[in-house]
Amino acid sequence: MPHPALKVISYSSLSDWQYCPHYFKLTAIDKLKPFEKTVYSHWGTLIHKYMQNVLLEKLTAEEACNKLRRTWSKFCKLYGEEGSIGWSESGSKAILSIKEKLIEEFGSYEVLQVEERLAVPVPDDRFPQKFKGFIDIVLEVADGRIVVIDFKSCANSYLFNKFRDKFKDYQLSLYKFFYSKDRKSTRLNS
Repeated sequence: MPHPALKVISYSSLSDWQYCPHYFKLTAIDKLKPFEKTVYSHWGTLIHKYMQNVLLEKLTAEEACNKLRRTWSKFCKLYGEEGSIGWSESGSKAILSIKEKLIEEFGSYEVLQVEERLAVPVPDDRFPQKFKGFIDIVLEVADGRIVVIDFKSCANSYLFNKFRDKFKDYQLSLYKFFYSKDRKSTRLNS
């Protein structure tokens, strides 16, 4: 039976459990792991922010790239990571190509949500928790399909492939499952 102090589960907490159940207890239940921002967490946050702003047409891709370069340079200097300043070029490539890549993959699309918050009951009476997460982008394509996208960022494809594993791929499956559950309940309640 799940611990009564655990109100929500998330992909991160499930990953912690997979890594080590005792580590999960220390972090999720005992709350002994304070999250500290690093230059790498700022990197992911910035890339997500600027790609989402481009997709929502709040910024042009060029404006987003300029803001990324300036902000990233400041973060790198603040954290003493000047060697990582060049990452802004790979980030700029992603920002400049995001719309083109989505059209190439899906054709015509509409952005339905950015940072879609999930807080969906687990569909099993033995578990009183809700699944919690944030979906980076939800699209609807011309044929009516809903597409759930979770951005992953890194400085180059070598790093992406080095840290890729099946457990990280589960995140998208969980997001799709709980998003579909949430949409069904929303339609039933409206």
